[in-house]
Amino acid sequence: MQWQKALALVGVGLIPLALVITAPSFFGWPLAKYAWPPRRPDSHINGDWAYPGHPVCFILLEKGERNVTVNTSFPLTITIKPGISLPCQADVFISAPTFDVKPESQAFVLPDEQGHQWKSYTFLLVPKQTGNQLVMVSSKYGQDMLYYTVKSSEFIPTWMTPSGPLLSLFGPILTIPWWIDRLEKKRQEKTKGRKNVADQKRFGRMMEDGQHLYNEIADLRGEDLEAWDARLTEWQTSVRAALEDMDFPADSAEFMRATDEIEPVAIVGDIKNLKWKQEVRRRKLQKQQQKLEEIVRRRLS
Repeated sequence: MQWQKALALVGVGLIPLALVITAPSFFGWPLAKYAWPPRRPDSHINGDWAYPGHPVCFILLEKGERNVTVNTSFPLTITIKPGISLPCQADVFISAPTFDVKPESQAFVLPDEQGHQWKSYTFLLVPKQTGNQLVMVSSKYGQDMLYYTVKSSEFIPTWMTPSGPLLSLFGPILTIPWWIDRLEKKRQEKTKGRKNVADQKRFGRMMEDGQHLYNEIADLRGEDLEAWDARLTEWQTSVRAALEDMDFPADSAEFMRATDEIEPVAIVGDIKNLKWKQEVRRRKLQKQQQKLEEIVRRRLS
């Protein structure tokens, strides 16, 4: 498979880097200051969350010391603050394959139970591998990529630590499947988001078509009823097909049963006149419109 070939090429490319990292510890070469390339600058990617009226949480990072020691813990503190309005909610995830992270994620709701409108929280990270390492802080509001330089212990040579030459050699290679999995999940989430937007537009058009039918009821005459009923059947069929395409067959049946819930229309003088026929259609269509709106809100919001 193509991804396996790419994985092998990346692994071969990492071998010279691993040798450069471990050589000073074995041979005492004067290459320590060149063991790793300069640490990359931090970066931020905005999330795909914004829409009018949505309450926003700002996630602020307290970027502490970036030169850390292998197997020595250090804190990563974040502060959650609301944007324009409250309440706001954020689920923060720490992704760091070469670190032990406690905890890996934390949920925040502001204001909290004590009424605080902002909150600070500290994650604890333990680097397990020397070199320039990446930590990602992710939420629906965006993603921050933080780079750390992890040095070997001042008192224990690299070859005596758990992150010695073998781990320096194979560690980056073993993290590749993890990164592939992360990228695949992000791709699936993005695809799901695009599908939700397309589905919302699709049902928006259907709800608009249903409203047009509803507005025409008052203008119906006896000769118009049959043509209007045919258009109603087409609209109902399109809604049922859309629900079944989205694998919501129970919602499709619920949509069709909505007309069973209408209150009967009184017959004046035992004559089913035009007004009676218009009112029956109005009530049935109104019930189905309400049911469709309820389904869309429940499934796609």
